[in-house]
Amino acid sequence: MIENEVRPAICCQVTVDADGVIGDDIRFFAANIKSHARLAYDHVSDWLENGSSDKWQPSQEIATVVRELSEFAQARATWRETHAVVFPDRPDYRFELSEDNDVVAIHADMRRTANRLVEESMITANICAGRALSKAFGYGVFNTHLGFKAEKLKDVVELVNQDKEEAVYTAESLSTLEGFAALRRDLGALESSYLDNRIRKYQAYSEISNQPDAHFAMGLDVYATWTSPIRKYGDMVNHRLLKALILGNEPIQKPDDELGEELAIHRKHHKIAERTVGDWLYARTLKNEPKAGTEFTAEIFDINRAGMRARLLENGAGVFIPNPLIVANKERIESNNETGTVAIDKEVVYRLGDTLKVVLADVNQETRSLVAKPVEVFAEAPIEAKADAEETQK
Repeated sequence: MIENEVRPAICCQVTVDADGVIGDDIRFFAANIKSHARLAYDHVSDWLENGSSDKWQPSQEIATVVRELSEFAQARATWRETHAVVFPDRPDYRFELSEDNDVVAIHADMRRTANRLVEESMITANICAGRALSKAFGYGVFNTHLGFKAEKLKDVVELVNQDKEEAVYTAESLSTLEGFAALRRDLGALESSYLDNRIRKYQAYSEISNQPDAHFAMGLDVYATWTSPIRKYGDMVNHRLLKALILGNEPIQKPDDELGEELAIHRKHHKIAERTVGDWLYARTLKNEPKAGTEFTAEIFDINRAGMRARLLENGAGVFIPNPLIVANKERIESNNETGTVAIDKEVVYRLGDTLKVVLADVNQETRSLVAKPVEVFAEAPIEAKADAEETQK
């Protein structure tokens, strides 16, 4: 937004009570709005978190609005933490490029108070759009997620109840939005993310639907984005529907299954392109790190028969840690995709969600791949273990 410039907009008005509950008085309308100030996330966060900012001092009018928005965001965040699903805080990694497109730095930006304020406002606006479109037309462009894959539900129930004297979670409860959200909250409260990581592979993929449905992964009954019509076609379609709602007209465009499939394909291609460019930039930036021997902290997010995949927490780069770089003797190591563990001499040493110190062993710019190895060196197998292994081979 440009400060003091008047622009047309679609607006949403709704009452949110002190407990964070969204009211039934959702109203969409057209208006001309004027931005009274161009604010920076860090400046607003500094002011909210510390009571002052060296770089920004709001007027009394803006200060009142920002405080009230902050109180609203806290109420909504508390409601979602209690009744829906809140994702763990993770940094957003951002490349800083020179004019020649060389990477100057990789920034890890944590979400601060101002970021959460905007996030809760956007989520609330999208919930309101989902409910309004469902009620008015019964169709739109909805983001949906149906929880666990039906064929994997039995495995999930067995996994989450394995350390309990009696079953706490059932297939029936986990098939509901409330039951799924409750499990996600319980897993999020655990000290280790191991179990949370394990059940993620049993979850269905998020989808785009022209019919209203629940978004289990967010713990919400309905969700329809509309706040970015310039860069997201689905949001543009919802904008047109909301304009029809405001004018009391029949929509000129009714989304169908074909549109949802097309949007899903393009979203997939966008993610692939984004990941490819990111991998290329990481390979260019980290090409000298194997020689430098820089240590990084890596978080394991996938384990397969060949090794582990992890994310470098300092910069967000994805790396592969092959089994031979953990222990050279393949007889001693077992990577189990089913249990999400790596064992050496039958003893589990790594699990999904664990962090470990690594160094980069190889950076291949041609294939855009990063190979890492643990800093920890595992001792040779005891003589007795070697003898047992040799006997087994015979």
